Amino acid sequence: MPRFAALRAALSHTRVVESGSFPLYRVLLACSFISSVTQAFDRQATVSVTSITPDWGDWLFIVCQGGASVAILVALYMIDANKDHATRLHDSLSLEFIGLVILQTIIAINVIAVCFYYHRPPTGQGTWFQIGFSFWCSFRLWDIRKAIRTLVHTDSP
Repeated sequence: MPRFAALRAALSHTRVVESGSFPLYRVLLACSFISSVTQAFDRQATVSVTSITPDWGDWLFIVCQGGASVAILVALYMIDANKDHATRLHDSLSLEFIGLVILQTIIAINVIAVCFYYHRPPTGQGTWFQIGFSFWCSFRLWDIRKAIRTLVHTDSP
């Protein structure tokens, strides 16, 4: 058996996201998860978020950021797009939808925190990348909602 064949097989079993670049979506989600892990090691969220939230808010922010990222990645690997299994596809899309809503909330909190912390609109590229990703997520949520409606209407007698 070739080296990493099992890993390659597991990662090839995925749903294709039509509204964006295949690897970019996954890379951004992986980076979001890595960010939450590094914040957990520091035992606090970013300085801007820490400045506007209570102590427990840091942990809520970190857990939601990491959990949403993992939930979306799991949802993308739950089912292959070529398989016709409506229930599993519905579950996958629903999990991705929930994860995206949570992640967009986390991004909004972070952007607002940056504005309050620096007393001006964000100027950093990283913050603007988050705003852009959140904007793209809005389109993705629309696509997911449409796909779920299509599944529900095709399943009903």
